[in-house]
Amino acid sequence: MLMGTRKEVIQQATERPPPTIASPPPTATTAATAEPWCTMRKHKRICDKGVPDEATPGDRTRKCRLPSDFIHGVYNRRGEKVRLRFSSAAGVVSLNTTRATSSLPYAAVTNVRSQPIEGHEDYHIVALITGPTDQSTEYLYFVPAQYVEAIKDEILGKFSF
Repeated sequence: MLMGTRKEVIQQATERPPPTIASPPPTATTAATAEPWCTMRKHKRICDKGVPDEATPGDRTRKCRLPSDFIHGVYNRRGEKVRLRFSSAAGVVSLNTTRATSSLPYAAVTNVRSQPIEGHEDYHIVALITGPTDQSTEYLYFVPAQYVEAIKDEILGKFSF
């Protein structure tokens, strides 16, 4: 403090404000659960198509291992029907459409997130996140619920705590 400062100014400077309880900053999980993906505009047009005809039947009450062949009847972000094949030996997930096949290495996927589709709770939207932007996320629609945990374990590795 400078000489000549008034007593009130010194008291204001030395007084501590009463402690306030700050609300925690919003986390990614609270932001993600704020609005279901299936109601967002970019996902709604694909969710509104309904369950594909040749989709593998979903069952939200079970957790199953991944099938040795394909998971049929899944839509990609363009609304095309896709078959998913997970290859542990090669470390890739193959996305087969009628016109092209693409492979996504497990090492490129940094996170796997999912949400159930409202009205079709036996199926999920699964996001394979490969980078920081939404454009670097591969969305898969109508993935049977019983395979969601197995997909996460297969791509990210099984975690034991």
